[in-house]
Amino acid sequence: MNETLESFYQQIEKIIDPGRIKRHIEADSYNINTTGLRNDVAGVIYPKDEHEIVQIVQHAKTYGVKLYPISKGNNWGYGGKTPNIPRCVVIDMSRMSKILDFDRDVGVVTLQPGVTHAHLYDYLQDNKLEYIVPTIGAGPQASILGNALERGFGQAPIMDHFSAVISLKAVLSDGSIYTSALHTPNTTKLHRYFKWGVGPYIDGLFTQSNFGIVVEMSVRLMKKKEESILFMAKVPENNFDKAIATVLDISVNYNGSIGNIIFISNERIKIALDSKSNKYFSRKETPWLIIGTIYGDRGCAKAIYKGIRKKLKACSTQQLSFSKRKVQLLRFLLKHSFLNFSKEVCLQVEHLIKLYDLGRGKPTQSFLKNSAYTITKAPQEKNLNPDEDGVGLLWYAPLVPAKPEYVREFREMCKNILAKYNFKYAVSFSLFSHLCFDATLPIIFDKMDPEMTQNAYKCYEELFLTSKERGFIPYRVGIQGMRFLVDKEHTFWKINKKIKQALDPDNMISPGRYDWI
Repeated sequence: MNETLESFYQQIEKIIDPGRIKRHIEADSYNINTTGLRNDVAGVIYPKDEHEIVQIVQHAKTYGVKLYPISKGNNWGYGGKTPNIPRCVVIDMSRMSKILDFDRDVGVVTLQPGVTHAHLYDYLQDNKLEYIVPTIGAGPQASILGNALERGFGQAPIMDHFSAVISLKAVLSDGSIYTSALHTPNTTKLHRYFKWGVGPYIDGLFTQSNFGIVVEMSVRLMKKKEESILFMAKVPENNFDKAIATVLDISVNYNGSIGNIIFISNERIKIALDSKSNKYFSRKETPWLIIGTIYGDRGCAKAIYKGIRKKLKACSTQQLSFSKRKVQLLRFLLKHSFLNFSKEVCLQVEHLIKLYDLGRGKPTQSFLKNSAYTITKAPQEKNLNPDEDGVGLLWYAPLVPAKPEYVREFREMCKNILAKYNFKYAVSFSLFSHLCFDATLPIIFDKMDPEMTQNAYKCYEELFLTSKERGFIPYRVGIQGMRFLVDKEHTFWKINKKIKQALDPDNMISPGRYDWI
């Protein structure tokens, strides 16, 4: 450890219990992630509140130390806890795990970075609050705040998670605290009720950036509806274009009453829901499955499903739905072993129930287990941690305009590249709006196999660069892709650089994150 870093730690130990500091060798687990890429970590500090973070930042500025803040670091497939460059000190905010306030009348929760989906779910259950957790497939231990800052999305009604963020608080590189102009000492707490504030909208600058350390966030939750109906439809390949048009029509006509609608390829279904049997509902494979959820009172939800079912008949060969009552009945039958089906079919039913629950705000690690752990065996009865469990996973998630011709072009390109490197075409398309899809592609590999690992990196790079050349840019990027993302000649990235230099002239916070060094 160099003298400057040692001097920094000596100052930090005056304000933080040494038990909440890890030096270089002790921090090795922070170098490990599903990508297989390592950036040597200079240590880890676990602050307990924003005041400690302010002091850490001030000392880091004095000694020229680079900081890499994380909420929980459970950013599977994008780099986890590992910084973008070597020799950063990680600021792990997982111990800042308080729910600071909840307005039960309007469903606005104010929380710290360490609050997980499981934590929020338990809080709502314990306090009998009928609101929906913004669940994601990454499992119960992911951070609410961290996922929103990455502009993540999920299956629940407010699928775009940053759209639900009302306000945030951040520590800047000089130790000052950023809040919106509506954040004042008065008792109205107006900043928790109006997203846009007044004047330039600055909160958004702290998403997918390295401009500051976000230490608090207020998020709007959706109230639970009387009914939720999970609907599914099988789509043959020759009806795929028609299915896109149908889903866009459904999105426009039932906006506000449906959550995320997803096209899932058969290969993705095998991985995500039934990797052992390689079947889904029947032995006959169907190339695509459409999945969505309807929310409303019972009569309204049933009427909407009737309309959706009618529209989907034009492009699908088989449809299936799960209402609240149907799921309750299936739970009862499974619990008492009344379903006279094979173990394989019972497992599929359990997966579908968990998918239904996910849309109603109940976190589960089921989909993490059955997607990330297809090569590495998942440990039994523990919170899954793909970084520590040896999983090899790179997520690639580009945006694709919701037009059949663009989707066809993107699909053909991906098929060819994945086949070249011997990886499965396990793609899904999530409808952000009636304008755009997010296509997610997992590259799953064995990190113990050097050749397969190198192929995974090469495949990711070719996917990224070829897609970028054709205009399909990722909606988020991990440490494996930052160097491919930034175009130094593009006006956007030039402005981004100027903002960074204004707010963090020493490039102290998360160097290399959505930026160039």
